[in-house]
Amino acid sequence: MTGRDREDAPGHFVPSTVRSALSFLRPALSASLGEKLALTIWLFFVSASWAVVRSSFVVRSTSGEILENAVPLWIRLAFFAVFAISSLSFFLLRKDRFWLLGLGSTVGVLPEVPTLPFVRDGAHFLIVLSAVAVLLYWIAFRPKERAPAFARIYAAYLVVCAASTLVNFLLFQNIWQLKMGVSFLLFFSMLAILILGVSSCGKGRWEVVDGLVDGLAWGAIGQCVIAVLALPLLFILPFQEGNDTVFGLAFYDRYKSTMPGPVNLGMFFVAVMPVVLLWMRSGSNPIRTQVGWVYLQLAPWLVVITGSRTARIVMIGILLSFFLKSTTRRNALLILPSTVAAFYLGFYFESFPAAIRALLGDSNAAALSIKGRFFDVSDRSGLIQSAIDALPLLGQNSINVAAALYDSARASSFWVPPLANVLPPELLVVLNTLFGYGAGVGGYVRSGFPSPHTTILNLLIDSGVLGGVLCCAFFIWLALRLFVRSFSRSDPNAITIWLCLLSYGAASVANGTYVPQWWGYYSVVLILASAAAGGSPAKRSYKEMSERGRPADLSKTYDVRLITAAESRPVKRQLDRK
Repeated sequence: MTGRDREDAPGHFVPSTVRSALSFLRPALSASLGEKLALTIWLFFVSASWAVVRSSFVVRSTSGEILENAVPLWIRLAFFAVFAISSLSFFLLRKDRFWLLGLGSTVGVLPEVPTLPFVRDGAHFLIVLSAVAVLLYWIAFRPKERAPAFARIYAAYLVVCAASTLVNFLLFQNIWQLKMGVSFLLFFSMLAILILGVSSCGKGRWEVVDGLVDGLAWGAIGQCVIAVLALPLLFILPFQEGNDTVFGLAFYDRYKSTMPGPVNLGMFFVAVMPVVLLWMRSGSNPIRTQVGWVYLQLAPWLVVITGSRTARIVMIGILLSFFLKSTTRRNALLILPSTVAAFYLGFYFESFPAAIRALLGDSNAAALSIKGRFFDVSDRSGLIQSAIDALPLLGQNSINVAAALYDSARASSFWVPPLANVLPPELLVVLNTLFGYGAGVGGYVRSGFPSPHTTILNLLIDSGVLGGVLCCAFFIWLALRLFVRSFSRSDPNAITIWLCLLSYGAASVANGTYVPQWWGYYSVVLILASAAAGGSPAKRSYKEMSERGRPADLSKTYDVRLITAAESRPVKRQLDRK
């Protein structure tokens, strides 16, 4: 039997249960270009339609104040089902699963389904599917490869989050806190499984990178097309207040497309720039190169349209980082004129229509400039202070915080159980210091829990010092591993790792001013960075692998080992009998 036969066909001794797993892990066909294009158009059409429908249910008073924005459950279920069925069909029938994961993370928000609170984004749904496939592989073949240290640290962080949820429920018996903790653990456990899987799959990790880069690039171009079509609406339609204006594609007059908000979208446009560069480098397709350059020239304008201050600052950092490598220096020079023009026009405006009107001489629009207030964070200083006050080491005693957080007038599901009363206050301080107030509780302003608006404090609120230290160690370890390898002269994939590092770094900056852990594409960037940083340096370059035209999917990720792991054990047992 040849190597190709071994790769394409399960052996004679493979059990039927393993064959079932193989059929799930290894679909027969790769998707054609037409199928990818059709699915991309369809998913973005569904997402944009959901935005339009969602905005049509906004009920306003005569003065324009929002009174209600509740979409009936059956409509939400219908849109969710359309996305789920389309994605699931492609996932089961085609090999390009990591391409689908990359694309799905760019499509945007999904309708909220009561029984699936952890599925808020297209990426969430696809991460769960991909993690199930990885689990099936582990169960069927029990791979012996050890995950790198950064992936094991992230798994340890999830263990602390589980302990935080359990400890706080035993202390306070807050049902809402328990629901948030279970929802948090359900999704982020799936993310941890994927990080562990892609970082420990040897040379197959470069096929993971290939698929994710391809899918993210397709999604970036899709979002670019929507922006070009929607931009005139920002000027044509009258100004309105609310989260879903301009047919659900804007927040007030700041463009947000199908994403949760303008900041999410602005950071996406920046974080995906290195990915598009990497996508252009793979293969020698002139159409891909031209399309990529169109996106890179439009990206600064797209960032300005969102009005995100953080994204504008990070884009400057990305351009400067391109100059650090000779391979990307020319790209930075070609992007620079477009960036200068876009930033000159709208750098000091959160509203792009206001920037254009101010340029045309409108004095009222000119008054909306934030020049001199660009770095003003007074709107979130109160949230940060309340979070600091809730930390046992920095603020009030935790028993007083608990009394304020769980007051029956503010949270009807809570009553102070005997356990919280009988424990010494010193012990409560220790427990809340180590484990926080429960995984997933931070960030909900109306819940009574602190909403610090920054990841570091949010980690301390959610999972305490233990969880905060482990999660920060994961971020730093992953970044250092990527940085060291990207400057290794002996690694043929150094430029690939460098661009993945830039994408990861750009997305991670949002942790300083926001809490991006639930952003779908942010999770996919973590998976991409983990795949690039995992394993040992490969012998082949990313370009060589791309030119082979091998599809990037969960089956190929594990290469020939997928079959040999199932074949070797039965063969050995038969030899032992003889």
